[in-house]
Amino acid sequence: MGPPAWVVGPTAAVGALLILGIDFALFASGGGILIAAGIAFWVGAGVAGFVDQDRPWRNALIVAISIVVSLSAYLMTVISQPPPPGGSFRGPNVEP
Repeated sequence: MGPPAWVVGPTAAVGALLILGIDFALFASGGGILIAAGIAFWVGAGVAGFVDQDRPWRNALIVAISIVVSLSAYLMTVISQPPPPGGSFRGPNVEP
């Protein structure tokens, strides 16, 4: 008897998000964040489904919620940062 799937699935999904965000830099755009979320969902749901084959829908829902929470925390952290000194987030020579 191993660890419960409701722990293994979200852990695998968050691990996939970390790998995709750090190694592949998919968090640079909105589309990249959506791609990373999709890949992380399938990785987490697949691992959870492999561990606990009796409750695939519950495990997939828990994985999806963990991804939404993780990405929401990431986006709130990024949004709360102040703009760089002497510029804005839109590029050089653009008034903030």
